[in-house]
Amino acid sequence: MVMNTKKKIRNLAGFLLVLAAAGWILALSLRPDSGDRHWVVGVLNYSRAPEAALEGLKEGLAQAGFVEGENISFLYSGPIHDRHRLRKEAERLAAVPVDLFFAMTTPATLIARDVSIRSSIPLVFAPVSNAVASGIVPSLRKPGGLATGVSFSRQEVERLHLFCDLIPDRHLFLVPYNPDDPSPARNVARLRPVAEELSVKFVEVNLHNQQEIAAFLARPPDTRIEAIFLPTDSLMVSRAGDFARFSRQYDLPLTTPNQEGVAQGALFSYGMSVRETGRQAARLVRLILTGTPPARLPVEEPEYRISLNLETARKLNLDVPATFLRHAILYPRRP
Repeated sequence: MVMNTKKKIRNLAGFLLVLAAAGWILALSLRPDSGDRHWVVGVLNYSRAPEAALEGLKEGLAQAGFVEGENISFLYSGPIHDRHRLRKEAERLAAVPVDLFFAMTTPATLIARDVSIRSSIPLVFAPVSNAVASGIVPSLRKPGGLATGVSFSRQEVERLHLFCDLIPDRHLFLVPYNPDDPSPARNVARLRPVAEELSVKFVEVNLHNQQEIAAFLARPPDTRIEAIFLPTDSLMVSRAGDFARFSRQYDLPLTTPNQEGVAQGALFSYGMSVRETGRQAARLVRLILTGTPPARLPVEEPEYRISLNLETARKLNLDVPATFLRHAILYPRRP
């Protein structure tokens, strides 16, 4: 088991080096030659979970010369959990009009795409889950149309494998997700046969809104549950800190789909940094605002990293393999 884990992590490390190099080969060093031009970006978001992506976007654009309040503005009304209201907000932004949509989460991106097509306003999304399967673009390499961005999906199978390597004696996993969101529903369905191959059983719990999540977290879990697998679900991830406290209270290992969840107390992740995903999207936004058609910009993947919370591991009395410790981003971070 340890040798298999070592091989997996070595392969991941090599792949990530290639991915990082390829991702920046296309980067341009030119700053915007805008004259008196002032760009306006309309932001759409379904959940508070990815808000760090907007912070990363602003940071990346500022480094490229697009400085908020000087030559670029962001119109953002905050997360809108009602899809009817979110569509109204997209239509309002299109009427301003904005120069570009920036959408966070798959539900917000699907709405932004529809309004983008009708208004001919380009769209950059980050992060979304499986942009092709979600119906956002027909192809990652050749998205066509007006939309491109940063999409994730393939890392989830590897995350489940690595989580099982980390806690080999636990086999009954709680998997909470929102069945009204097709993205996590599709991803959980894809993971079921993988779990079976790993001798893991999923106990799936459907939670449709914040009230149901709060009610679930207010009571003890089924005593048979041995771990929690939080899927790529913007509603669940928006409560990652609460799930982390819940898991620590009942000594349940928790994995989240992004690094920020580990910073909040989850045991483990193999996934992206939401903030860095926004910084990655900034390059695409810059290229589009300076004249590159979105159809010419392939959809990108974020960088995936192993992250581990050492305090949580100690609380669980977990013997972490040295291979994880050598390759992981460790939390809490040292000053």
